Amino acid sequence: MKVYKTIKVRDLHDENPIHLFEALLNDHADEGWELHSLVPQIYEGSVDNNVAIFVRDSED
Repeated sequence: MKVYKTIKVRDLHDENPIHLFEALLNDHADEGWELHSLVPQIYEGSVDNNVAIFVRDSED
């Protein structure tokens, strides 16, 4: 069985947030999570935030 986890990710337009996003991905990978998808959240015609969806096998 798979379990999912979602996290809101801030704007990824400049270099600093990209490094923070990479750190987030690496931290979750260390816990066994794999990035399933990144879904943009559109507000008034532009990306306001993104939702990262992670998946891993259930520990049950």
